[in-house]
Amino acid sequence: ILFGHVRGAFTGATRDNPGLFVQADGGTLLLDEISELPLPMQPKLLRVLQDGMVRPVGSTKSTKVDVRMLVATNEKLDALVETGRFRRDLFYRLDVVRVELPPLRQRSEDIPLLIEHLAKKHGAPSGLEVSSDVLARLLEQRWPGNVRQLENLVMRAVALKGRIDETMIERETAVAAGEHTARVDELSLPERVESLKRGLIQSALEQSGGNISKAARLLGVSRYGLQKMLARLESPKV
Repeated sequence: ILFGHVRGAFTGATRDNPGLFVQADGGTLLLDEISELPLPMQPKLLRVLQDGMVRPVGSTKSTKVDVRMLVATNEKLDALVETGRFRRDLFYRLDVVRVELPPLRQRSEDIPLLIEHLAKKHGAPSGLEVSSDVLARLLEQRWPGNVRQLENLVMRAVALKGRIDETMIERETAVAAGEHTARVDELSLPERVESLKRGLIQSALEQSGGNISKAARLLGVSRYGLQKMLARLESPKV
């Protein structure tokens, strides 16, 4: 995807693909979650940054590109360098101008606009119904998963109810307060199982920065399976 390929380079390569760098020539390319870039790919990215040259897979020729590079990550790249998961030379090539975005809890004024944007992104063009009381409680949340956690909440609201309601807020409040670790001796077996599920799911979401796909991999389930579990846990008890 990044560097492109030529026709016949591999099975299924029925036509040339210029790649994102060539397509972004003269402009800007944003690479999100740069910390997830596999080690074998990192030297290729470094070459583009150093020489401005891109060689498509299967080609013997390189193409000169002029691309401004923006990268984003929710991990500390310098820490990954020390553990050998990220190349030091690539880190210094990327770390020219660093912009650190404050956590969502420190910019709660962004939440209404983010909800509107995320609702449209996930299939609710008219937005979500959010009462003033619910919005006030959203502004009070700590949001350990930052915008991704808010996005997960919006996705559930779009898929299940078309609104953000008190039930969802109670869940977020419990997560922030650590109430998902209720006393075992106060719970029946089904309640203990549900409490454990909630705790494991929330832990996975926090470790993954609110990314459902990553959380699902941590839990050893499919993304669809995790979404089903989230939907069941959100459903009110009858």
